[in-house]
Amino acid sequence: MLDIDNFLLNWGEDSLEVKELFTRLYGLLRQCPALTLSWSARPEVVYALRATLKEAKSADISGDIARMDIIDDDPEERWLSIRLNAALAGRCRKDWEVLPGGLSGHDALCIDVDEQEEGISDDLLELFASSLKNLSAN
Repeated sequence: MLDIDNFLLNWGEDSLEVKELFTRLYGLLRQCPALTLSWSARPEVVYALRATLKEAKSADISGDIARMDIIDDDPEERWLSIRLNAALAGRCRKDWEVLPGGLSGHDALCIDVDEQEEGISDDLLELFASSLKNLSAN
């Protein structure tokens, strides 16, 4: 994924401090052999990373299981919009929204990271790690 690696290398100002979180979540997704990752870039609009299952695990866990968008309307204040398959994620924080049909037609947790909220990075890293562990167990 040379394009995404070049993007991360050249990501400049990060006033909202989301680059490290994105990089760590991307690293977790990269390590999962059940996934295919795709990257699309629309500078000054959005950079999108999709994680798609190579094979469906169940009726509720198929297709795209995660999507991470870097919203680039202001390159000095990029923020993240993250969706994760709700059936795969299991438990989540009460302040995270579940969007019916929000990811490949399946319910999705939707989390926007547009400010540095106490503990959000740790919570998201734990959620992704446990979700990918659940994916490997199925």
